Amino acid sequence: MNSWILHAAALATSVMGQVCFAQYIEPAGSLVPQSAKRFLRLDTPMTNLEGSSNAFWVTGLYTSNLTATVNANTLLMLPNNVCSAYDNVICHRISNFYTPTNTPFIATGIWRLSKNTIVHLGLNTGFQSAKLTVSPALFLGFGQRFFLDSKRLSHIVIEGSTWAGSKVGHKPCIDDYQREYFCGNLTAWSDYRYQEKPHSYSVKIWYERRF
Repeated sequence: MNSWILHAAALATSVMGQVCFAQYIEPAGSLVPQSAKRFLRLDTPMTNLEGSSNAFWVTGLYTSNLTATVNANTLLMLPNNVCSAYDNVICHRISNFYTPTNTPFIATGIWRLSKNTIVHLGLNTGFQSAKLTVSPALFLGFGQRFFLDSKRLSHIVIEGSTWAGSKVGHKPCIDDYQREYFCGNLTAWSDYRYQEKPHSYSVKIWYERRF
């Protein structure tokens, strides 16, 4: 299945921790929206938000049989044929080692408790194959807006979120001599290093003023 992304509530991406455009506040490389920026914008007419408490929106969906993901990011583009880093004449087809047993997906959403308070909810179902596993993960977060004047011409928003649960596990390929290799480039397994528990969290604070 080819990669596809559905944004039920479009939120643009940018680079968190670097200089951002005012309307963007997404972490770099994120496959789905992870910010409530669109729901807490100062230029959103307050009349449009009346009655929106306790509402839930799906903000992003992602699924692919061509990539393995961890949290909201790409972990590995699934290989097909690989050649040894030591000798590019030695090549093997390894796609069967990374074929997922079920179609993985990521989903994120916003639960609006009030016009000024939101909760992030999300899920990555994980990845299962013969040589790579990624455990499922939950996306949780909270955002709060504070108006700074009685006319609501300016506000500050504090938002924090994290992914919890992801654990990555690789297994080596073994040749006819019982030697272990990393399947991705056929190098010695003893030289391969990877992050078993990738951390993913963010804290965002932004200020807006209407002139």
